[in-house]
Amino acid sequence: MSNTKLSESELQQLQDFRRQDNEITFALGQLEVRKTFIEISKQNLQNDYRSLVQKQEALGKELQEKYGDGSIDLEKGEFISSK
Repeated sequence: MSNTKLSESELQQLQDFRRQDNEITFALGQLEVRKTFIEISKQNLQNDYRSLVQKQEALGKELQEKYGDGSIDLEKGEFISSK
């Protein structure tokens, strides 16, 4: 078995390929970390939204029991009876 020296051009190309491969692999890893962070943030926001909807529904029931059927003018802070 004999060893043959690669040309400078061939060696440079192979080294460039390795460098590019490392850069792409690193960038893909960074994207996966960001993706995980985004998924966690999304889950937290979804939980916050579900909690908000539950609080809105609870207050709506409470106000309906107190004032009856109607609507609320948030600008004026008034309850408008539907009767």
